[in-house]
Amino acid sequence: MNITYKTLPGAINKIFKRTITLAALQRRVVFKEDNREKYIKSLLTRNVRTAIVVADIAKCRAHAYMVKCEKSKEVFDNLLSQGHMYMSVDGQNRTDTLERFHAGLTSVGDITWIDEVGNRTPIETATTYDNLPFHPKQYLDKNACIPIDIIEDQTIDQIHQTYLALNSG
Repeated sequence: MNITYKTLPGAINKIFKRTITLAALQRRVVFKEDNREKYIKSLLTRNVRTAIVVADIAKCRAHAYMVKCEKSKEVFDNLLSQGHMYMSVDGQNRTDTLERFHAGLTSVGDITWIDEVGNRTPIETATTYDNLPFHPKQYLDKNACIPIDIIEDQTIDQIHQTYLALNSG
């Protein structure tokens, strides 16, 4: 496993904006607003335990060339030619939630944010990312709080098996 941690803006700008979601590797988006708010609350209370999983297309392409997997070489070459750097494997709903929150389309409320030394900041009403109080916003902007597992050495069929294992096993 290759887990990295990103700030909210870092995850969006360095990973999510460069990620493609293939229908064959994802379920439809199922989070409703209540689920989105719960996920943002988990993030702000430092209770996110599951990494978002993406595949690094260029590194998986290099692997496909090394193991001489023609199908994978074709898929990865095509995705790279379209400008994609990552492929979503698991976490589409969480990624969508983070992007919506960052864009001001999802809010969080009825939570008390507590910093590392116990200082409390209540967020009582529905609040978007841009309108968060200073300290919770700084936490998302400056702390690597979003776990991302980056696959670097799988063929497209192996990535599909990883997706199935994550969602069925």
